[in-house]
Amino acid sequence: MDKVNKAQLQEIFRELDFKKFMLELTDLESAEEVSLHYTLVNTPERYRKFLGELKQQQVFAVDVETTSVAPVEADIVGISFSWKEQTGHYLPLKGPEGEQCLSADEVIRDLKPILENDAIAKVGQNIKFDAIVLRGAGIELREKSFDTMVASYLLDPGKRRHNLDDLAIEFLSYKTIPIEDLIGKGKSRSVMAEVPLDAICRYSAEDADITWRLFRLMEPKLHEARIEKLFREVEMPLIDVLVDMESAGVTIDSGLLNRMSEELAAMLETLREKIYREAGEEFNIDSRNN
Repeated sequence: MDKVNKAQLQEIFRELDFKKFMLELTDLESAEEVSLHYTLVNTPERYRKFLGELKQQQVFAVDVETTSVAPVEADIVGISFSWKEQTGHYLPLKGPEGEQCLSADEVIRDLKPILENDAIAKVGQNIKFDAIVLRGAGIELREKSFDTMVASYLLDPGKRRHNLDDLAIEFLSYKTIPIEDLIGKGKSRSVMAEVPLDAICRYSAEDADITWRLFRLMEPKLHEARIEKLFREVEMPLIDVLVDMESAGVTIDSGLLNRMSEELAAMLETLREKIYREAGEEFNIDSRNN
């Protein structure tokens, strides 16, 4: 049998979105196999050192951990930053009882002028989500210069998924920490604010680190594909519009919607009775086996 061309086969699996098969052919690294420098910034000394370093950066990746996946309803659990490969910093604002966190008011006050500074570029994965959450905390995230999710879509619009886990595998051959490792799943699922700080630090700092690494890889790819102008002048500015729309919400006429629901229910009941008469018997109309 001829030797398998793994690279070509991986590309086929990627195009067909055969994630499981692609993983089997990929030699993945994980957090346990590489040298990572993730810092839990939860003491006054570490916080002052971190803040001094952050103020010197002209561009960094930022990621927000929250109490909800609905950004307009979410409170901030913690914020992570990265501006160097395999390095990340996690600032916990909420955590399990007995674990030391930072003062949320102090952190928001200190980060506000940095995150609102137009001269400092911010990088994120689905940065729209972070911007909405930060707005709820009183911070307007400005100069959102690069979104790795948006860049992934432009580079490969036919791909079904553009989440961070898949991008890490595709571009970095790296397996990220699954969210289920932190909060579980199903009925036993917990919330991010209950995750031990050491564990959420590794998870969140990794998110910021991977986002930073993807940014460094994707930026030249956009230039090579001659779509950087589309990315910079159309897609990224659109994020601000979407942030405003999702933050403001949409006004609906609940009374009208309720009346429409009642009218449709009555129409469906009339159709159901007509079907029964035509069939000469009642049966489960919704069943695919009929």
